[in-house]
Amino acid sequence: MLLISLLLALSIGNFSHANTLKVCYDQWPPMTIFPSEGFPARGFVIDMLEQIYTSKGYQLEYYEVPLARGLDMVADGLCDMLPEYLFSQDTEVGFEYATEATFAYPTAFVVRQDESWRYDGIQSIQGKRVATGPGWHGKIIIN
Repeated sequence: MLLISLLLALSIGNFSHANTLKVCYDQWPPMTIFPSEGFPARGFVIDMLEQIYTSKGYQLEYYEVPLARGLDMVADGLCDMLPEYLFSQDTEVGFEYATEATFAYPTAFVVRQDESWRYDGIQSIQGKRVATGPGWHGKIIIN
C-alpha cells in the first residue's frame, strides 16, 4: 500500500509539471528583456508566448540566460524552447524550428537625430563606434 501511495504521489507530481513549459531566453530588447525591479517587462516575444500558451492551459517558467547557455539547456532537455532564435544550418542537429514565421521586423542602427550617417553595408561601419547590449555600455570600434 505504501508503494502504491508513493507511485501515485510521483505520478500526480509529474502530471502537474506536464503543463509547465520551460523557456530559456537571452537579452534582445525590445523582443526579449530580462526584467528588473524597476522595469518588469519581458519583451514582445515573451508577451506573445505568454498569451498563446497560457490560453492553452500551460504555465511558463523562465530562465534568463546568455544565448549559448540557452541553446545548451534546450539541447540537454533543461528547457523546452528558446524563442527569438534565427534558423541556422550551423546549429546542431536535433533542434526543431517553427515552420511558420510569427512576425518579421527590421534590424536598425540608432543614431543621433542630426547624424547624417546611414548604414550602407558592412563597409559603412568602418571607423564607427557601435554600442550593443543592455544599457548600451559595450562599444566596439570597427576598423
